Amino acid sequence: MVRREKNYGSIEDIWQRSGVPVRALTLLADADAMGTIGLDRREAAWRVRRLPQDDPLPLFAAAQGQELGEEDDMALPEMALPEHVIADYQTARLSLK
Repeated sequence: MVRREKNYGSIEDIWQRSGVPVRALTLLADADAMGTIGLDRREAAWRVRRLPQDDPLPLFAAAQGQELGEEDDMALPEMALPEHVIADYQTARLSLK
């Protein structure tokens, strides 16, 4: 229902608007499921792991601002096809690549 309003633009956006636990986002990122927002497995894994692991304090729960500060873009090395296949087998026990 939330996605109908506006497509997700980032992992932080998914986390804030959907209420999906960080653990679930971590598993999705590790399974290479963030391609629809333009992130490969490695980039998504790094971004998910930046999210706070605890629920926000009640005082700040109503704040609509971003939780995380802006960071400069880093050029992460591309994952080679064998790395993708290995990561697929480690997370989903199969690979479609």
